Amino acid sequence: MNENTKKNENEGELHVIYLRNYSKAIFLFPLFFTSIILWIIEALYALPGSSITGLGFIWTLVFFINLLTISFDFSSMKLFIIALIIVVIILLVVFLVLPASLAMIMGEVQTFEFNIGMTAEFYMVMSFILTVVLAAVLIGVRFDYWRLEQNEIYHRSGIFVKTERYSTQGIRISKKIPDLIEFLLLRAGSITLIFGDSDVVHLSTILNINQISNKIDKLLSELNVDVELPDDIKKLTSK
Repeated sequence: MNENTKKNENEGELHVIYLRNYSKAIFLFPLFFTSIILWIIEALYALPGSSITGLGFIWTLVFFINLLTISFDFSSMKLFIIALIIVVIILLVVFLVLPASLAMIMGEVQTFEFNIGMTAEFYMVMSFILTVVLAAVLIGVRFDYWRLEQNEIYHRSGIFVKTERYSTQGIRISKKIPDLIEFLLLRAGSITLIFGDSDVVHLSTILNINQISNKIDKLLSELNVDVELPDDIKKLTSK
């Protein structure tokens, strides 16, 4: 009984596929978790009004990596590693080498200590800001999505429900993974829906892209069988 129920649920999921195009802000989640962790550490171990040396540098590094991930497409891990090395070198030069050089020139080597002063309050504020941003992204995709069925594609957008319907006849669907880092973080990729010769819809950030693509392949393959086989032939093949 349980196996039949699971089978029916899986078949239902196959015949209705949801495509939700997320904002690039979804990839800020590493900075969100970093802010929360550093907030807890600062709140527990730092003196009031002060900050622990080194934590600010960690937050800044994660912030830069997140900006790179959102701003650019990294088609290979090699390209991302090169960009990351460049960022680390720039941060070391700006925050360590230059201040130390200035301190040596001024004769204050013994008293030099560089610390990006980010207190627990800073991490708390950033955690709340990122919570609002990520929550807005997750809520937004609940009101803007594409629903694929065997006979039609349904698009809903906006809180006040603007809807569009397209036929699946002659539709072409293209999957692509333009950014390796986004794929590693959330298995994200892009899907392009091509209706006929003119209408093209590009969904740039679809999570779990391979799983969604496999479901679409199965859905369209079943659609082709339904369209190409006449009823009398279906009756003969079913016997």
